[in-house]
This record gives sequence, structure tokens and C-alpha cells, in this order.
Amino acid sequence: MSMKPLLVIPVKRFEAAKSRLSSILRPSEKQKLIEAMLLDVLNAVNEAKTEFDVAVIAQNVDEVQRTLDEINISKTLWLLEDKENTLNTSIASVAKGAAKIFYSCVLVIHDDLPLLKPKDIDYILNIAKQKARCVILAPSRTKGTNLLLLKPPDVLTPNYGPNSFEKHKSQAIKEGIEVIEYTSETTDLDIDDVSDLCMFLKRKPKKTQTFTFLKSLPYNFCSMGKERAH
Repeated sequence: MSMKPLLVIPVKRFEAAKSRLSSILRPSEKQKLIEAMLLDVLNAVNEAKTEFDVAVIAQNVDEVQRTLDEINISKTLWLLEDKENTLNTSIASVAKGAAKIFYSCVLVIHDDLPLLKPKDIDYILNIAKQKARCVILAPSRTKGTNLLLLKPPDVLTPNYGPNSFEKHKSQAIKEGIEVIEYTSETTDLDIDDVSDLCMFLKRKPKKTQTFTFLKSLPYNFCSMGKERAH
């Protein structure tokens, strides 16, 4: 039995993820970028002070395990194979399981948030600790949902997709659940396309794996437009 929070990190198969970056990155470069972003998220998770467990839901367990081997995770972590068809069904399945074994809440964090800080995680979990029932949303710049906290874990059915921030918010309000919005420059930028990469570099997050990798590339993709990097 656990009354701790459970952090959930869904990870797509590397080769299938971030297709909009294929116009500027070679497949091997895109994979290294995805690995770097995942490492940045895991580092933030690892350095957070709050006590919680972690579940990484992976479409390809082997490739994620290789990434996990690069970092010494101090939290209890489960690497689970994603056997569902969609992100929403995957999150809903894990949330349902978390509720059954009495996790206090689930915090879903996407793997493409290289600016994420431990203080973001601690702050959100501290807010949730003071509530009996709530939904906490951290929106992306494009009104997606970059972080989603559900307390209890099955309080709301995940509804990721276009405009998911408003969908989650409206759904929670309709069901009488308290909604709390968390906005920060370290949680609003998820990396999906070239413009996101360029904005990330402008913020000069030099202590991230993602920044180190991008600066190692032998070309300036921010000036390449949609030209393929071959």
C-alpha cells in the first residue's frame, strides 16, 4: 500500500517520435535528441525533493532501458511496456492501477520538456498534498498539457490531443473538480518542431543534455528553414 504520488513518464518509440523534426535532423540525430530530452526530464525527477515513485511507460522498453542506464535514479522506478493503442488509454490504465494500490495522485510528465526543473515537480506535488481532490494543469505554449496531476489518480479521464489543456480544464470543471493552473517558462516549452528548438536555444539552458547535444551539431538548423539536414 502506498500513499505517495506516482510520476508517470510516457515514452514513444524513438523512431516514431518527433516526426516534424525529420526535415532537419537525420534519424540518428533525432534519436539522440529524444534521448537527451528524456535524460533532462529524468534528471529533474531525480533531483526533486518530494518523495514519490516513478513509472516510465515505454513503447520500446529496450531503448529506454539503455537511456536509464546512463543515470543513477534514486527514486523507486518501474519501466513498464506500453501495450495500449493510444496515449490516453496508456495513462488511464496506469492511473487506474495507481488508484488500486493507493497512490495519492499521479503526475504525468512528458519526455520532451528539457527545461523542466525539480522545483516545478516539488511545487505541484506540494499543492496537491493540500487538496483532497484536484486536477493541476501545466499548459504548453500551444495549449497542450505538458504536466497533468490527477488526485485521486482516477479522478479524470485523460484527454490528450489538440487543445488538450482546455479539454482537461473544461472536463474537470464540468465534473466539479477543482482545477489549478501552473504556468512556468520551464514547463511551457515542449519540443515538437524547429521553432521549439530555436526558442529552447534562445533561453540558453547550458546545463541540459539537450543544449549540449544541439550545440554539438555541425550546422545551424535555426537558419535552415525546412531544409533537410543531409
